[in-house]
Amino acid sequence: TIIRLGAEGRTASVECQPKPTSNLKQPPIKGRKFALYLLTPLYRENTPANQPLPGFTQQTAANLTYWQGEINGVSLKLLGAVSGKMQREGGWDMAKHEPREVVNLTPAGSVFFCELAEGVNVDDLKELHLKQHGYMQQYGYGQLAVGVWNDQ
Repeated sequence: TIIRLGAEGRTASVECQPKPTSNLKQPPIKGRKFALYLLTPLYRENTPANQPLPGFTQQTAANLTYWQGEINGVSLKLLGAVSGKMQREGGWDMAKHEPREVVNLTPAGSVFFCELAEGVNVDDLKELHLKQHGYMQQYGYGQLAVGVWNDQ
């Protein structure tokens, strides 16, 4: 399909393709701790700036502060994270002829250090590997990969 693109209305072609499959295999996880890698930026619609992942709440137990939440039905404790600066994304809404709201995105490459909650089986990690979390998933945001956390 040929469309007009951008403020200058330049001609561009668009082609829809099926979502590519990945051959990125989940490594074997020993114990209950693992790392979640963010492969694509995470859209943070209406998520407070201090909240690392949408839907997670801060908890304190035995002098340890962590974030508790659920991704794709798997209950997790988020113990730490490494991330770059928030990315800001906006643009122009061509349908409404007005600027789009600028939103915060957690950058791709961020790593979340997690532990499975009580009663969750390590086999449930398949529900997280190469799955998505957060908002605007239909645009590819929030893709995760499960990895090894070697904290020894």
